Amino acid sequence: MAQVLVIEDNDQFREVLKEMLSRSGYDVLMAANGRDGVDIYREKRPDVVITDVIMPEKDGAEVIFELQKEFPDIKMIVMTGGGQGDAKTYLQSITTYSRVKYSFEKPFALKDLREAVKDLIEGSGEQQES
Repeated sequence: MAQVLVIEDNDQFREVLKEMLSRSGYDVLMAANGRDGVDIYREKRPDVVITDVIMPEKDGAEVIFELQKEFPDIKMIVMTGGGQGDAKTYLQSITTYSRVKYSFEKPFALKDLREAVKDLIEGSGEQQES
């Protein structure tokens, strides 16, 4: 069973994502902040990481760049509802300077996230913008 790590500081939204991904057949690991998320990834090495951007302890951009430096083949999805400026511009700046294949601006359709996870696990893994 493929494993997905969700790093999200909003407890309710993290649970929604866990439920959706579990129903889709994934084993879901969860972290409430970036620091814990990095630790979990290093220990468990899940197939895909989904991370929020604005979080305590360590923000999503720090998580992305730290893990990509240490694990160049990591498969990641980034999501945010805000940032410096508008969310779309913030996501574009992160994806431009990282190897994140998919980015989502909150709110988004859960089916789109589910399809992105499936593609990263089963698909070619080639870089493309969402």
